Amino acid sequence: MNQDHIAKTRAQLGELGAMSDQTQRAERQILERAEVLLSEAERRIEALRPKAVAGDAEASRDYQEAIEERGRLNIVIAQAQKNLS
Repeated sequence: MNQDHIAKTRAQLGELGAMSDQTQRAERQILERAEVLLSEAERRIEALRPKAVAGDAEASRDYQEAIEERGRLNIVIAQAQKNLS
């Protein structure tokens, strides 16, 4: 009985270790993708800023959306970094 319990516990610990590794890989992938998307959002913001400041309504809307996306991506990046530390 005791040996059986030890064997089950070891198996569970092995499964938890594998799940932890998978979670870490997923967090790294999330972080990498969010960083790429953040760079794209930053480029859009820079490209749209002159037209938005000049009063172009469509550019202003797109600029605002890019700013909001940047904020969401910064949150995702911060959470992924926290989970990886």
